[in-house]
Amino acid sequence: MKHLAVVLLFALAGAPALAQKTIVDGNVLDDSCRYERLRESGTKLFPDVDAIGKASFCIGYIRAVLDEIWMQQNFPDELGVKNVGRQKICMSADIKNEQALKVAIKYLQDNPAKLQFPASSVIRLSMEEAFPCKSP
Repeated sequence: MKHLAVVLLFALAGAPALAQKTIVDGNVLDDSCRYERLRESGTKLFPDVDAIGKASFCIGYIRAVLDEIWMQQNFPDELGVKNVGRQKICMSADIKNEQALKVAIKYLQDNPAKLQFPASSVIRLSMEEAFPCKSP
């Protein structure tokens, strides 16, 4: 029973951030990613369940957007996505989570004026800047 309580605590740690807004914007993502920056710097987050939940949300959200980008680029017909114009993001399918996190987090830090945009858009902008397609 004690283990179940700990698991539920971890699962619900990121829920307050999601309950506040319908669409996660760059501000929410930046707040969550602050804890990822702390973890990456070697700061021990345990037993701060809220910090662990926010860092996990940051990682998961960025990875989900990368997966969406990859799916749209590789399976547009299956997804019903009409590719209009030229692709703006040309990244390898084997991009590592750590690299993507560093790119997105740096972009959040360097572009505070864009934090009111939806978080998925901010991540896309960061990937466009880091992995632009070459002009034909």
